[in-house]
Amino acid sequence: PAVIRNISIGGERFTDAIMQGMGKEWNEVEKLENNQRSLSQANIFFEDVNVQRQFDLLITEFARDIRRTTEYYQSQNKNVIIDKVFITGGGANLGNLAQQLSTQLSIPTVIHNPLTKLSVPTSFDKKHLEQIAARLGTAIGLALRGGE
Repeated sequence: PAVIRNISIGGERFTDAIMQGMGKEWNEVEKLENNQRSLSQANIFFEDVNVQRQFDLLITEFARDIRRTTEYYQSQNKNVIIDKVFITGGGANLGNLAQQLSTQLSIPTVIHNPLTKLSVPTSFDKKHLEQIAARLGTAIGLALRGGE
Protein backbone atom coordinates (compact mmCIF):
# COMPACT_ATOMS: atom_id res chain seq x y z
CA PRO A 1 0.00 0.00 0.00
CA ALA A 2 1.12 3.51 -0.78
CA VAL A 3 -0.89 5.16 1.97
CA ILE A 4 -2.71 3.79 4.98
CA ARG A 5 -5.23 5.73 7.01
CA ASN A 6 -7.74 4.82 9.66
CA ILE A 7 -11.07 6.56 9.22
CA SER A 8 -13.34 6.81 12.23
CA ILE A 9 -16.43 5.66 10.34
CA GLY A 10 -16.56 1.93 10.78
CA GLY A 11 -18.76 -1.02 11.43
CA GLU A 12 -19.71 0.30 14.84
CA ARG A 13 -21.34 3.38 13.33
CA PHE A 14 -23.29 1.19 10.90
CA THR A 15 -24.38 -1.08 13.75
CA ASP A 16 -25.52 1.99 15.70
CA ALA A 17 -27.66 3.05 12.71
CA ILE A 18 -29.31 -0.39 12.64
CA MET A 19 -29.85 -0.32 16.41
CA GLN A 20 -31.55 3.04 16.29
CA GLY A 21 -33.60 2.27 13.20
CA MET A 22 -34.80 -1.12 14.42
CA GLY A 23 -35.05 -0.24 18.11
CA LYS A 24 -32.90 -3.23 19.09
CA GLU A 25 -30.04 -3.71 21.54
CA TRP A 26 -26.39 -4.01 20.46
CA ASN A 27 -26.14 -7.78 21.02
CA GLU A 28 -29.35 -8.43 19.05
CA VAL A 29 -28.08 -6.45 16.06
CA GLU A 30 -24.64 -8.11 16.23
CA LYS A 31 -26.31 -11.53 16.04
CA LEU A 32 -28.37 -10.43 13.05
CA GLU A 33 -25.28 -9.01 11.31
CA ASN A 34 -23.23 -12.13 11.94
CA ASN A 35 -25.97 -14.30 10.47
CA GLN A 36 -26.04 -12.31 7.24
CA ARG A 37 -23.47 -12.55 4.46
CA SER A 38 -24.62 -9.30 2.93
CA LEU A 39 -26.82 -6.53 4.21
CA SER A 40 -28.13 -6.11 0.70
CA GLN A 41 -29.61 -9.60 1.09
CA ALA A 42 -30.80 -8.87 4.62
CA ASN A 43 -33.99 -6.98 3.88
CA ILE A 44 -34.76 -6.99 7.60
CA PHE A 45 -32.22 -4.18 8.04
CA PHE A 46 -33.72 -1.97 5.36
CA GLU A 47 -37.41 -2.37 6.07
CA ASP A 48 -37.07 0.89 7.97
CA VAL A 49 -36.45 3.88 5.71
CA ASN A 50 -34.53 5.58 8.54
CA VAL A 51 -31.97 2.73 8.63
CA GLN A 52 -31.45 3.00 4.87
CA ARG A 53 -31.14 6.78 5.08
CA GLN A 54 -28.55 6.52 7.88
CA PHE A 55 -26.55 4.00 5.86
CA ASP A 56 -26.58 6.24 2.80
CA LEU A 57 -25.38 9.21 4.87
CA LEU A 58 -22.60 7.16 6.49
CA ILE A 59 -21.40 5.83 3.13
CA THR A 60 -21.37 9.35 1.69
CA GLU A 61 -19.38 10.61 4.70
CA PHE A 62 -17.01 7.65 4.44
CA ALA A 63 -16.44 8.31 0.73
CA ARG A 64 -15.79 12.00 1.45
CA ASP A 65 -13.08 11.08 4.01
CA ILE A 66 -11.46 8.66 1.57
CA ARG A 67 -11.57 11.28 -1.20
CA ARG A 68 -9.93 13.88 1.08
CA THR A 69 -7.19 11.41 1.95
CA THR A 70 -6.47 10.52 -1.67
CA GLU A 71 -6.52 14.16 -2.77
CA TYR A 72 -4.12 15.17 0.02
CA TYR A 73 -1.77 12.29 -0.74
CA GLN A 74 -1.78 13.10 -4.44
CA SER A 75 -1.14 16.79 -3.75
CA GLN A 76 1.99 15.77 -1.81
CA ASN A 77 3.06 13.19 -4.40
CA LYS A 78 2.34 14.68 -7.81
CA ASN A 79 3.25 11.60 -9.89
CA VAL A 80 1.15 9.15 -7.88
CA ILE A 81 -2.03 7.65 -9.23
CA ILE A 82 -4.34 5.92 -6.77
CA ASP A 83 -5.99 3.14 -8.69
CA LYS A 84 -7.57 1.03 -5.95
CA VAL A 85 -8.94 1.38 -2.43
CA PHE A 86 -8.91 -1.51 0.04
CA ILE A 87 -11.30 -1.58 2.98
CA THR A 88 -10.82 -3.78 6.03
CA GLY A 89 -12.43 -4.66 9.33
CA GLY A 90 -15.78 -6.21 10.15
CA GLY A 91 -17.65 -3.31 8.62
CA ALA A 92 -16.05 -3.96 5.23
CA ASN A 93 -18.54 -6.79 4.70
CA LEU A 94 -21.60 -4.63 5.23
CA GLY A 95 -23.94 -4.88 2.29
CA ASN A 96 -22.62 -3.50 -0.94
CA LEU A 97 -20.29 -1.08 0.83
CA ALA A 98 -17.33 -1.72 -1.48
CA GLN A 99 -19.51 -1.33 -4.58
CA GLN A 100 -21.15 1.84 -3.28
CA LEU A 101 -17.76 3.35 -2.42
CA SER A 102 -16.44 2.41 -5.88
CA THR A 103 -19.35 4.27 -7.42
CA GLN A 104 -18.95 7.37 -5.27
CA LEU A 105 -15.15 7.48 -5.57
CA SER A 106 -14.86 6.39 -9.22
CA ILE A 107 -12.03 4.14 -8.01
CA PRO A 108 -12.26 0.36 -7.66
CA THR A 109 -12.84 -0.46 -3.99
CA VAL A 110 -12.28 -3.99 -2.73
CA ILE A 111 -12.47 -5.79 0.58
CA HIS A 112 -8.93 -6.62 1.65
CA ASN A 113 -8.27 -10.31 2.28
CA PRO A 114 -4.95 -10.73 4.11
CA LEU A 115 -5.17 -14.51 3.67
CA THR A 116 -4.69 -14.51 -0.11
CA LYS A 117 -0.93 -14.97 0.03
CA LEU A 118 -0.74 -17.09 3.18
CA SER A 119 -0.61 -20.84 3.48
CA VAL A 120 -3.34 -21.83 5.89
CA PRO A 121 -2.97 -25.21 7.63
CA THR A 122 -5.64 -27.73 6.69
CA SER A 123 -6.67 -27.97 10.34
CA PHE A 124 -8.18 -24.48 10.10
CA ASP A 125 -11.77 -24.01 8.96
CA LYS A 126 -11.11 -22.22 5.67
CA LYS A 127 -14.76 -21.29 5.16
CA HIS A 128 -14.86 -19.54 8.54
CA LEU A 129 -11.54 -17.80 7.87
CA GLU A 130 -12.85 -16.46 4.56
CA GLN A 131 -15.91 -15.08 6.34
CA ILE A 132 -13.78 -13.19 8.90
CA ALA A 133 -10.77 -12.42 6.68
CA ALA A 134 -11.42 -8.66 6.50
CA ARG A 135 -11.17 -8.53 10.31
CA LEU A 136 -7.75 -10.21 10.42
CA GLY A 137 -5.54 -7.60 8.71
CA THR A 138 -3.99 -6.06 11.81
CA ALA A 139 -3.46 -9.38 13.59
CA ILE A 140 -1.85 -11.01 10.54
CA GLY A 141 0.28 -7.94 9.88
CA LEU A 142 1.61 -7.94 13.43
CA ALA A 143 2.23 -11.68 13.33
CA LEU A 144 4.17 -11.40 10.08
CA ARG A 145 6.18 -8.53 11.49
CA GLY A 146 7.12 -10.62 14.48
CA GLY A 147 5.96 -7.98 16.94
CA GLU A 148 5.16 -8.78 20.50
